[in-house]
Amino acid sequence: VSDDDDPPPPPDVTISIADASGEEGAEVRFTVTLSKAVNHQVRVRWASEFDFDADYPPYPALTSEFWNMSGWLTFDPGETTQTATVYLNDDNRNEPDEVFAIILSQPQGATITNTKATMTIIDND
Repeated sequence: VSDDDDPPPPPDVTISIADASGEEGAEVRFTVTLSKAVNHQVRVRWASEFDFDADYPPYPALTSEFWNMSGWLTFDPGETTQTATVYLNDDNRNEPDEVFAIILSQPQGATITNTKATMTIIDND
């Protein structure tokens, strides 16, 4: 039995995510892009998470530094850019900038070229 409700993604349509940054207590708006406009809907799941691969410095942010959030981005036919927001917590510690990751997964209608983007939390103390 095969599921043919969703056609396989065209090999030349890709999804990518860009790095972003924001100050403590603010929000980070990140951008996800399709490589070209298509005539079908494209979806991709995103989630914030601890950055296990972070170089030192910057230091990986504790999960208490940002809201653990996730969701789906939907590109309607003809759209090539979508954005989403992750909220950052503020503290009174003077510390170096920190990073966490946004991970893309479960693409529908396209393939993912880079599954991870680095979000930098800029210290404001």
